[in-house]
Amino acid sequence: MKPSKKPLGPSTLSVHGGEPRPKPANALATPIVQTATFTFANTQELKDHFDGKIERVEYGRYGNPTQKIAEAKPLDDVPLRRVVAAALLDVAVQQGHPFPAVLAAAKSLAPNPDALKPLDSFAATGVPNPPLLSRELLTLVPKLSPPAETSTSGSGIVDRLQAGASRLVRVERTDATGNDRGAIVGRVTQAALRNDLADARRELNALSQADRAPAQAWLDKADARDAALAASRQFATEAMTALAKPSQ
Repeated sequence: MKPSKKPLGPSTLSVHGGEPRPKPANALATPIVQTATFTFANTQELKDHFDGKIERVEYGRYGNPTQKIAEAKPLDDVPLRRVVAAALLDVAVQQGHPFPAVLAAAKSLAPNPDALKPLDSFAATGVPNPPLLSRELLTLVPKLSPPAETSTSGSGIVDRLQAGASRLVRVERTDATGNDRGAIVGRVTQAALRNDLADARRELNALSQADRAPAQAWLDKADARDAALAASRQFATEAMTALAKPSQ
């Protein structure tokens, strides 16, 4: 039966990655020879060994198998450093902290730095969370609401008082029914109050381009946030996948 070539996991690679196989004396781990006494068959074998013509275990003053194997290991720790950078980046992105230094480190380790470009615009300020974006949207609601209806008929004092009151008080619909501008803005307001960005964006996009113009920059910011979160998650996933792959 042929031995199975099961891929080595991250734990095994971190300890044994880059080691030659088979090992001296067919040991599973690099053997530790408990004596410095060893022999050569003859003078020619001794000469061939030091000339590098033959390979054999030497355990003496100037080296031993364990040391030689350690020295021969490739110093490729990029996959591990990439995982650390990806983890730090994702934490900063999720918590809304600024991350210029972490992003720079991640780009230097990324196979494709351009994949992290969606994070550039938020590096200095942090990625906004739903409550922050919802508060920003609520400040835009008055600009989205339809203009108050005014009546020019009547010149009595009651008519003038009503006209003045209509300019001071604006009533917005919160019944969440209907597809007119007022009803849609009412549903946008409700979504913002419960920090539901998905519903708010869906309702805003139901408005005509002209009616939603005051919130277009907000919509673009929300889309950019989604792209930044996706880029961070993808980078972390790919970094972990690369770490798990057996070394070639």
